[in-house]
Amino acid sequence: MSKLLKFVLPVILVFVSFSSFSQVVENVNAKNIKKVSFSFELKSSLLTSAGAYKKDGTLLRTIWSGKKYKAGSHIAKWDGLDDQGKPVTDSEIEVKVLTSNVKYDWEGAYIGNSSVAKSGSTRLRVFDNNSIQGITSTAGKVYVASGYAEGWPAEFHYDTATANSKVWIGKTGITGSNTTHVATDGTKVFWAGFDPFQSGATESFVFVTSVSNNAQLTLTNSVDAQMEWDNSSGVTYKAISHKIAASSYISGLAVQTTGDKLFVTRAGQNELQVLNKNTGALLQTLSITGASYAGVDNSDNLWLIHDS
Repeated sequence: MSKLLKFVLPVILVFVSFSSFSQVVENVNAKNIKKVSFSFELKSSLLTSAGAYKKDGTLLRTIWSGKKYKAGSHIAKWDGLDDQGKPVTDSEIEVKVLTSNVKYDWEGAYIGNSSVAKSGSTRLRVFDNNSIQGITSTAGKVYVASGYAEGWPAEFHYDTATANSKVWIGKTGITGSNTTHVATDGTKVFWAGFDPFQSGATESFVFVTSVSNNAQLTLTNSVDAQMEWDNSSGVTYKAISHKIAASSYISGLAVQTTGDKLFVTRAGQNELQVLNKNTGALLQTLSITGASYAGVDNSDNLWLIHDS
């Protein structure tokens, strides 16, 4: 059984100024990125984590996490880059070294992103500044709609048992749908998005993938939605609730678990679409002012946010 422990982690602050530490600054490549040395002292052997911060407390770089150091004085280095690998331009930063002897089922106390991979396609992060747009779960899997994702899919999932590693859904190396909503009935996953590069009217749609293998599904009433980013790359979705019209962004998505209804709202068009989730056929369109976020409860009842 898990227990909630309240404790305060000791923090060793190392104030680093590029000018005041000029004797330890060196050129590490042609771009003149500064490499900074810093020191800290421990009274006993401890697990440590270290990060570089702006003066306002913003984390710039996780230097290390869950690393054990012996008692005594230590010297470490930071390469002057942030978590995205870009040179830090601030003239003054703080390096914080956190120490702890608290024991967990996992190693160390992490600063920043706790993904298993420190870089690469399985690391948990998204491109869009607005972060995660939609999330749903079924059968131990969590599905995430991440908005705009340049050069990668905007859809991924992770297992609840291994929540610090993701699996992409869809074709990689391309820019496809700006995916903003996701819902599942336990067998299928329904994704709502739009073409981020469509000129003129908005092209919005829903596409469907399989829970069992992440493959995109073609329903009886699916149509092709070709993305404008690169027509030669074959970025095509088998779309239902497909529209090319002004203000047609999808603002809500919900699906029944045992029933056969899929619900799609478009606030800009003041409408709720009711579709057959298995065929994609449009069953009904209701006029609802500002129809927005939608959800289905355990009894398959639809709940909807809309304007008065």
